[in-house]
Amino acid sequence: MKTLGIELAGGANCQAKQISSINLRSTQEEFLPTEGGPIAGTFSISDLTGCGFLNNLVSPLTAGGGNAIALNLINP
Repeated sequence: MKTLGIELAGGANCQAKQISSINLRSTQEEFLPTEGGPIAGTFSISDLTGCGFLNNLVSPLTAGGGNAIALNLINP
């Protein structure tokens, strides 16, 4: 987000301070890696860094746990 050419929040250097660890589990009773299938889990996003002048305002709004992820793995 820019105002008068000044990066207020976001940008190419805006990122989480720590890498998120995502634990995924099959959402079916049986999961066969050779066939794929649906998997899901939750993850946390750490505080942000490098997000410009408003980093300390944006970071608490985006950081936190309970973020859901759902994927469908396929065998190409």
